[in-house]
Amino acid sequence: MKSLSFRAGEVYVVYGVFFTAHSRYTGYVYTRQFRFSDMMNDLDQEFVQLRDATFQRLYAARQEEVHAGFILLNRDQIILAMPRDISAFERPPDRAQMVVERERIRALMEAWPFTVEGTIHRVPGAGLIDYIHDRQRLFLPVTDCTVTYNLNPDLSFQTPFLLVHRRRVEMLVEAPSLGRRQSVRPTEILRDVEDREFDPNAVAAFLASTPMFKSVDLDSLTTACDSLFRRNLIGRRHFRAGTAVFMAGGIGDMLYIVETGRLVAYVADYENRECHLTSFGPGDVFGEMAILGDNVRTFSVRALENSLLIAIHQDAVLELVKRFPSLVTNLINVVVQRHGQLAEARRAVIGT
Repeated sequence: MKSLSFRAGEVYVVYGVFFTAHSRYTGYVYTRQFRFSDMMNDLDQEFVQLRDATFQRLYAARQEEVHAGFILLNRDQIILAMPRDISAFERPPDRAQMVVERERIRALMEAWPFTVEGTIHRVPGAGLIDYIHDRQRLFLPVTDCTVTYNLNPDLSFQTPFLLVHRRRVEMLVEAPSLGRRQSVRPTEILRDVEDREFDPNAVAAFLASTPMFKSVDLDSLTTACDSLFRRNLIGRRHFRAGTAVFMAGGIGDMLYIVETGRLVAYVADYENRECHLTSFGPGDVFGEMAILGDNVRTFSVRALENSLLIAIHQDAVLELVKRFPSLVTNLINVVVQRHGQLAEARRAVIGT
């Protein structure tokens, strides 16, 4: 640990690693707090100032690290944080006493787009609700962690110590209470309550009314929908208002057609602000660029109101295109339009 004399006290130089939803930042922080966790829980400071810093886009197709002399990070946008040197910055004088007083429990938490599995430290007898509602701490300590970045599992990592933004935690569960884990194929996710209502005749009639399928014979489309449904390649999905359908950088194998509701497509700029591309309503198609390309989502989509979507698997799209050649022209038109929207959004992000 380094310390600098600075007027009426010591200033410690901490090298930290910080994760937002889309980026990873590193840099030196000058602080009067001895421990990294105390620095992150200093609520008087709205921004964390990084010197000799770097940042990296987590979802970029080509991973690049950009250097900057100085970066300001909004504390509320930081989801995960950790010091590079855990032994130097998380070993207070009363550490032995803290270990005795706190109960160690393995837990799993979701703080989208991250999943953290590790050990939490809580007061004996306190419940999870008490732990997560600790008003004295904005960031909760977790040790012996395995972190998964759900938009790109290749960027997952392990760390002995981690701080998780309390307000970003969507789910927390004690590991001993988890049941057996079982892998499922992506298409099996479609077999939910929505599909119990799946009527091939009604779905085909709706699809035939959309610009994408307007030239397809209804009887043939009904037969195709019935066959695809039986093979788990088509289904209906409900998304509540505010729910993400998918995120930029994620892997996708589904094409979506809006049956009811309204959704928004957006990308994030360099300050993680949303730049809206377009909105989707009944009959609109999205998700085509991933299934026709390298399966990587180029933008994010979120439901603005409760929405019902027809989800068509990549294999089903290819089968439908072979069966109904007119769909090729319609798909090309959608892709060209989407490229224009993305190009306009990129120009807005970089200010040109």
